[in-house]
Amino acid sequence: MELKLKNTLLTLMIIILNVILIQALSISEIFDSINSKGINADLENNLFTFSEADGSLYLIGNDGNMHTYSNIEPATENINSFIRLNVDGTINSLDLTASDETSIYINGVFLPLEKGSRAVYKNGVLEVSSNSNSAMKTPRLSENIFQSTPKEIMYTSLNGAELTLSKYYTLKDGSLKYSLNDKQFYVPKGKVSVLNDFKIDAQSKNVLLGKDVRFSGNSLYSSGSGFKLSFNPGVPTSSNGEVPISLSNAKNGKYFYNGDTGDDVKNIQRIVGVIPTGNYDKITEQAVIKWQAENGLASDGKFGKNSLEKANYVYNFDLSKSSNGKSFKSGDKGEDVKSIQSMLISQGYLSKTFTNAYGKEVNSVDGYFGFRTENALKEWQKDNQLTPDGQFGKHSVEKATKLSKETINLNMMGGSSTITNGKNGLDITMKGRGSLEIAGKKYLFEGGEFKENLRTSLESTSVSTPITIKYIDNEGKELKLDLISPNNKIGSVELARGAKILGLDVNKVVCSGGAQVGCLLVEEEYGGGIKLTNQGDAQKYLRENGVHGDAWEIQYNMLKQGGGIVYSKEHELTTAERTQLKEIETELKKEYNRLKKLRLSDEVIFNKISTTNSDSINKMQSILSKDYIPQQVTPQKGDIVSFYYPSSHYLTQATIEGKNSQKNTHIGVIVGSNEQSLIIKGESESVFTELKGKLRVKNDDSMYVNTYNYIDEETGYVKPLTLKNKKFYTEDGKELSFDSGKEILISTPVVSDFIGGQFNVRELDVLLDQPSYSLYGVTRPKSSQYLNELFVTPDIVTTYQNHIDCNAISCTGFNLEELLRANNVKKYTDWNQALLKSSTERQKEYNIPDSKFNEFNALTATIITKESNWGDSKWYAAESTLARTRLDKAVSKNPTLGYMQINTADIEKYAKEFNEKTPSTIEMYRDKEVSIKYGQRYLAELVNIYSPTPGGMTENQVKSIAAAYNFGKYTPRNAAVQAQLKELGYYNAKADGLWGGETEKAIINFARERKLKPISSGTFYSKSFEESDIYNYIKEEYLKKTNKNPEYSLVPDWIGSTTKTKAHSVPAYANSAYEIYTAYCPTCT
Repeated sequence: MELKLKNTLLTLMIIILNVILIQALSISEIFDSINSKGINADLENNLFTFSEADGSLYLIGNDGNMHTYSNIEPATENINSFIRLNVDGTINSLDLTASDETSIYINGVFLPLEKGSRAVYKNGVLEVSSNSNSAMKTPRLSENIFQSTPKEIMYTSLNGAELTLSKYYTLKDGSLKYSLNDKQFYVPKGKVSVLNDFKIDAQSKNVLLGKDVRFSGNSLYSSGSGFKLSFNPGVPTSSNGEVPISLSNAKNGKYFYNGDTGDDVKNIQRIVGVIPTGNYDKITEQAVIKWQAENGLASDGKFGKNSLEKANYVYNFDLSKSSNGKSFKSGDKGEDVKSIQSMLISQGYLSKTFTNAYGKEVNSVDGYFGFRTENALKEWQKDNQLTPDGQFGKHSVEKATKLSKETINLNMMGGSSTITNGKNGLDITMKGRGSLEIAGKKYLFEGGEFKENLRTSLESTSVSTPITIKYIDNEGKELKLDLISPNNKIGSVELARGAKILGLDVNKVVCSGGAQVGCLLVEEEYGGGIKLTNQGDAQKYLRENGVHGDAWEIQYNMLKQGGGIVYSKEHELTTAERTQLKEIETELKKEYNRLKKLRLSDEVIFNKISTTNSDSINKMQSILSKDYIPQQVTPQKGDIVSFYYPSSHYLTQATIEGKNSQKNTHIGVIVGSNEQSLIIKGESESVFTELKGKLRVKNDDSMYVNTYNYIDEETGYVKPLTLKNKKFYTEDGKELSFDSGKEILISTPVVSDFIGGQFNVRELDVLLDQPSYSLYGVTRPKSSQYLNELFVTPDIVTTYQNHIDCNAISCTGFNLEELLRANNVKKYTDWNQALLKSSTERQKEYNIPDSKFNEFNALTATIITKESNWGDSKWYAAESTLARTRLDKAVSKNPTLGYMQINTADIEKYAKEFNEKTPSTIEMYRDKEVSIKYGQRYLAELVNIYSPTPGGMTENQVKSIAAAYNFGKYTPRNAAVQAQLKELGYYNAKADGLWGGETEKAIINFARERKLKPISSGTFYSKSFEESDIYNYIKEEYLKKTNKNPEYSLVPDWIGSTTKTKAHSVPAYANSAYEIYTAYCPTCT
């Protein structure tokens, strides 16, 4: 220890002696004139200039060592090449350009230089720049640190030179600092750097690399606030940051000042670079004053209108305000000149400040077109392939506007983001608070839900780089958005070419074949791995997404494969209209079956039915041709759009063969969207009419397929609008006023369809204006990126929303495992796995649509609770014990088995139907999956009987299914028939759904009076009852008498006893089941 201490003291003494000796040396003694060559030494002024190409300079440094300066370009008219010393021998300043790889010593720093790089040291500031691609080596400190040792090095890329500073960072434009002490790279406050193709604008803070921003491969990760990230290949960023602030929230309603509080103050603090506390204190005031000075504003510390405009500044170029009315040039003044200067600053051609003739540093955005602006503009024009004349005219405006639209700006406001420059374009993932500027439009992400109305506007933005945005909200929900260049739009030429590649004969193909081509082109564009040239992959994609079959079969096939319904006309019809359609459908199918027995061809049969049943078909046409869209429908790219086409000769065939009762005869596919911006002003009553006129739309309903947004003049942000009853509403449900004028952004879906032997590409609203087209449905394929993102705006509750309920493809509130846990189900994880596995298998067996999958799970959980309480009820525990001790005979005498108490006869029926071995009693009580499988098969049949159409279930349907499960498959349907017979005066007993003396008597009397064929008890308990004349006459006469739509089912009014309960009430069972059901699916009702 003593020896080590002695060595340390000795080293310090040597250093001190060296410093003393160096300070005692004269400049002539520090300079080695013998070994130095090609140097002009001005010893009187301590100046050494390199005068020859192979010159070398030997100096004793302030560390006491001799240092060599070589491979330095000699001084010329354009190149400085010197070192100036202080009287104490330390370097005062230098300006050296490396002619080859070298290293120089500067007051304790060893600085490697690549060929062509320039080092400038002045007033303690060290800067390295280069205008050629270079791999910069890391500088290092000497063992001795001095007061004059540089603490930082500024690296600057000139003319787009790529400076590789480490294996992580390549500086392609702008400046980057390196802290020698911390060994930390950062973008200094107020500077702009392009690193690895990403532009970082350090607006109000130093942006630390590795902390605020870090790179990994082609990805950038960021977090924090006070800086902006931008991306555009080879193109710098476009505009300043933007933060939403409402001056009306200030105490005086005009400007924010010391004493104000709130979220607006936080946003101001984010702008000026202080901690966002929400309190406008003295620190905030001083920061605002500084920020105002930097931005050419009156520095009063009050954040008002001018400050807000500066914060949300967007370029504006009005050539008519120039002195000659054609172009801005030297000598012009005004706000437009400020726009030009701001654009040049943001793109790295003009410094933010400059030193004026009085030695004062002032803002470059001063609105005066001087020589600095002119020179910067010339450089910008040259780099953008424009004539570098220094005049900002028509072509410069077009280029600046284009660059602004193509640039993506991400403003960090406390959240985090990941940006990846992938092979197919740009991927952005955002979380928390931040804002995004795309194509001159600004979007705010608050950390909550992303409003669905914004999506189409983003997708149709004019961008040259394909962009995918993933936004993650506070609950971890991910929303994916895609921005596609207009150059990638799908038109009739691309569709015809695609059909040719697939080998389709356009003279023979029908509309469904055309839709297949459109779907494949959309998937190919989105980078889904599909290539039309690979027909095997193409056909596989179509099969897996259900996009095959006739127009009236495709929706069913898509839903079967996991697609979802976006809109269905039949959901919007009244109950009377739906009943009427069902009766017509039954009538036509009955006639088809009759004619089929005569061995006629389908073509002949369809023609005969069209002629003989024309009245019914005309009635159906009048219902389905009616245009009525109650709220906005938002089709997305890749969605299949089905149309009711009255003039089609396929109507009869579609009605008879249509799956899921589909009757559409024509389909198309959404292949893109068109966006336009309009200024609308006037009273709310006239706005809808004015907008309809500007869009050249005649039909009111055609307006509801577009997406609408508006520009909030206070914040500059794009905000969504909901169109309802010809009025526009904001996110908070308030009607938007157009009295002072509003800029409206309209995004119109573009649909391709194939008809008459050719492909058509048209805007959907224009197509629906034609009397021959009526919107019938919109179906989203399983592969769609929007499949799990569809939702209806929360302030608008419509008929459609009631139909889709929580089981729509957008519902995020159903988590079965969490619901089981919340309802105190033991081993809920095991039950969840067994239930979901069985439900997925039953979905395929019974074609249960995705729109009912959650409800089917909730119904299953309800039946298990009612029938066995998840195996915990006393009687079930006793039966299970007998089964587990293999006393099978005692248990097998029971009529029902398992957790769902399924009838033994049904178990045997399903085993035979699906070619399975009949499970033993032990299996039914011990194996969850086996027990649930057989119970769900019976339950699935009931769902298809009592809730046959896609969409949600009503309370009556849920109760009817529960009652049918407990009391008999068709008893709820029969109870409804009994109630209707009672209304018609033929039945006087309870509507219990059972065949008894009173029921038989009522049906016989009803049939006799109308000369109808009577039915048996077997028919009464079967599906065939609904095809009988008696059943249909009862429904028709009930409707005529009461003017009410006859219910399909009612809960049977039966109270009695069973083998397991002394007293049993079917209504009580159904009511209890419904309460349990709502607990398992709280958002389904």
